[in-house]
Amino acid sequence: MKIQVYSYAEENGIKVVVKPATKLLPEMFKEYLRDMKKFSFMYNRNIEANEITMKEPKQLVALLNYFDKNYRVTGELEGTKVYSWEDLGLFLSEAIDILKMKSLERKSQKIIVYCSRINIQFMDKIYGDKVPEWMKRYDKMDRDKVVEELLNDSNVKFIKESAGDKKIYYVDQIPEKLEEWLSLKDKFIEKYSTL
Repeated sequence: MKIQVYSYAEENGIKVVVKPATKLLPEMFKEYLRDMKKFSFMYNRNIEANEITMKEPKQLVALLNYFDKNYRVTGELEGTKVYSWEDLGLFLSEAIDILKMKSLERKSQKIIVYCSRINIQFMDKIYGDKVPEWMKRYDKMDRDKVVEELLNDSNVKFIKESAGDKKIYYVDQIPEKLEEWLSLKDKFIEKYSTL
């Protein structure tokens, strides 16, 4: 299924306008409408297209990644599919950074965290005095929430994906505290680096 995607900057975000590039069969049209509803697009009768205003770069990236996987769309900018856009300022450049990072997953580091809570008492028994002092304040907290907090505190850009009972974080660098945690060889968190 081929779609046309147009976009332009507005004061409060990026307006994304989408319409089918070819006439769709009824089944495909239903599928297309389902996707438009899923992302909360509104139909604009004047231009006979669906539109939405994106206010978060991550929201925009999720939409672009979905289009890449499910539709045929043309247009490239700096090797990243962003659909024939000009430079639309900070918002778009942040989205492009995230997309570039996504396209460079093979060169990034990947942290896999199993969805479970930290139990400091149990960790003390296994690792003894190797458990970092800072970690004790995260007792009974979900491991993925802790990873996210550490990444946010360090201003590290990351992409998060859910896969069953685990979360996968793609990062361009690993903060010191996270390295300390990984050095414990906690079986609920793993790091993969691909060259």
